[in-house]
Amino acid sequence: MCPAQGYGRSLWLMHGMFRANGGCGYVKKPDLLLRAGSNNEVFNPTTNFPVKTTLKVTLYMGDGWDKDFDQTHFDTYSPPDFYAKVGVAGVPADEVKHKTKTMDDNWIPSWDEQFEFPLTVPELALLRIKVLDYNLSDKDEFAGQTCLHVAELRQVLEMGASPALQVSSQ
Repeated sequence: MCPAQGYGRSLWLMHGMFRANGGCGYVKKPDLLLRAGSNNEVFNPTTNFPVKTTLKVTLYMGDGWDKDFDQTHFDTYSPPDFYAKVGVAGVPADEVKHKTKTMDDNWIPSWDEQFEFPLTVPELALLRIKVLDYNLSDKDEFAGQTCLHVAELRQVLEMGASPALQVSSQ
């Protein structure tokens, strides 16, 4: 990867899109992007669509930072103060962001917070979770993130797998 590219928002959204197919490099477009409407119109993401479904996300806890980072990586004299940003990327009407409470001085934060995201076009929606360490006097520090296609979440839960998500620290 080019050093200037970094792990920014756009790259993580692409990770989320390609994760559903094992990262093979091809993602089939949803049917709504392939078909023309009744008047031969193409899909317009700014159209006001009705809400099709509501994604409910419960962020229980985070674990593993004490194994991935040195004890003084975030704060020299105390454990980190983690919080998470939870959001949906997709068509403009679906783009919503929420933030958890900050868990002070805790390597294993336990948020136990639920968020709801009304989705008008769930076929294009991506769930993004980003964890940061709160700093009073400086910029908050990145701790980890993950991005998943909403359709992939639905499949994971239908298959009976654990709903827990692993957050990447890259």
